[in-house]
Amino acid sequence: MIQKPYLVTFLICIFTLQGFNCQKTEKNQPTLPSLARGRVIYQTQCIACHNANPRQPGSLGPDVFGSTKDLLIARILKGEYPIGYQPKRKSHVMVALPHLQNEIDSIYLFLNTP
Repeated sequence: MIQKPYLVTFLICIFTLQGFNCQKTEKNQPTLPSLARGRVIYQTQCIACHNANPRQPGSLGPDVFGSTKDLLIARILKGEYPIGYQPKRKSHVMVALPHLQNEIDSIYLFLNTP
């Protein structure tokens, strides 16, 4: 049986993700970037591998605070690294997450706000 705190967290995540999917925007139309939106996207999409605190390394992924927009585009949308970039870890387990295409600016804002 699932304990209540985990169930509540799970339900919050589901409703949050549904809220993102219910937006009526045209395909490839960028949403307005915001710090809060970037934080929610990071917490729902990234912390399974990266640390909840982006300044700390995660279980599978490295710390990501201060990531450049070029790095985020390459890693999130293409699953690769920008030319000349030296990865922090030798593992290359991150897959492309193209459904986040319109969220890059918000994620960048979150990861680069002190």
